Amino acid sequence: MTGLEYALSGLVILLASFVQGLTGFGFSLLAVPLLTVVIGVKNAVTLGVICGICVTFYNFWTLRSHFTLNSIRELVIGSLVGIPFGSYFLRETHAAVIRDLLGLVILAFVFFSLLNLPRVRSFSRRWGYLFGLSAGLCGGAVSISGPPILIYSYIKGWNKEEFKGTIAAYFFVTGLLIFAGHLLTGSTNGSTLLRFLALSPFLALGAFAGHSFFTTIDSKVFRRIILAILGILGISMLVL
Repeated sequence: MTGLEYALSGLVILLASFVQGLTGFGFSLLAVPLLTVVIGVKNAVTLGVICGICVTFYNFWTLRSHFTLNSIRELVIGSLVGIPFGSYFLRETHAAVIRDLLGLVILAFVFFSLLNLPRVRSFSRRWGYLFGLSAGLCGGAVSISGPPILIYSYIKGWNKEEFKGTIAAYFFVTGLLIFAGHLLTGSTNGSTLLRFLALSPFLALGAFAGHSFFTTIDSKVFRRIILAILGILGISMLVL
């Protein structure tokens, strides 16, 4: 990397890791499109996966007392089933159609959430299979698996620690699976790892700062931040 590429990549990773350190998600959604401009698509995707795994592990570890494996069992099983079907849909359907549909679903959820309708108190964990399946379908089709998981976690009504700890654990598990796939296909190599090591100080600083800010806000403010990010994500899917 040139000095300019290093500085720009570091700035992007600092910002993206701060967002994920704060909310528990969003690193790849924010970092990969920006890194693509600086270091190319392949390098951006592989670097984004490695960095995302590190930040999600940090988030999970700091909140491990608020998480149990049972919290993500149904989500992971559903995702594993949905990923190959999503890949099939990508071959048979234009990706833009899938992105637009997902964007509309996200905006509809944000709209109804802002109406302050009565919250579902007995939301069965079995719904996790459906939301996990949806996440797998979206991940396999357009490489965006997060929104269904975030919506599920929001509906569950968890406090901010449970919310962030649970989604961090989910993204850590699925991130490892993606990383394994990259290793098997040769997408991740020595140069990728060297680039990661060079940029890791930005990653660590951003994740620490984001988590520090997370500890200072209450659950209501945190939920508003989640809805705001989901709204931005839904709009971006429709207009980009």
